[in-house]
Amino acid sequence: MKIETKYDMNQLVYFKYEGKIYCSMVYGIDISYWENKRTIRYDVIADDKLLSIGEKKIFPTKEELLKSL
Repeated sequence: MKIETKYDMNQLVYFKYEGKIYCSMVYGIDISYWENKRTIRYDVIADDKLLSIGEKKIFPTKEELLKSL
C-alpha cells in the first residue's frame, strides 16, 4: 500500500490554534489506517508546544487558511 501525504517534512504550513494563526514547519507525520479509514496528522509547533493537527486543519498558505474560516 502506498500512502501519499498532502505536506512533507520541513514544509511550512499554516494553522489556527487557540484563536491565533501560526506558521510552522512540519516536524513529524503520523499516519493511522484502521478498517479502511486513513487519518493523517502533522506535528507542528505553536507557542513552544508540539501539537498534532489533522490534515484538514492545515493549509499551505495563510490566504488559504483565512478563506477556510
